[in-house]
Amino acid sequence: MTHSDEAAARTAVRNGIKGIAINIACICYGDKGFTPAEIKAGEDKGYPSNNIVWEVLAKHDPKRFGLDQLEKTQTINSRLYSMTIEPSK
Repeated sequence: MTHSDEAAARTAVRNGIKGIAINIACICYGDKGFTPAEIKAGEDKGYPSNNIVWEVLAKHDPKRFGLDQLEKTQTINSRLYSMTIEPSK
């Protein structure tokens, strides 16, 4: 493997990690197509692996990321985030 191949591989890994981090944030806050209704619609259409990141989170912590609890988790996370961005005066 050449130096430029190694650099390209490192860049690909970094970009992959950034993509995963963005997906996790979107799932936690309900952004970009990651609401429970949108995830369920994908599941109903037969796309169970439509979002592997959500599947991992849901299997790891179903009390927070299972479809029946996800909306509550997203609401809490969004409220906490807005409190840190826009603190009350």
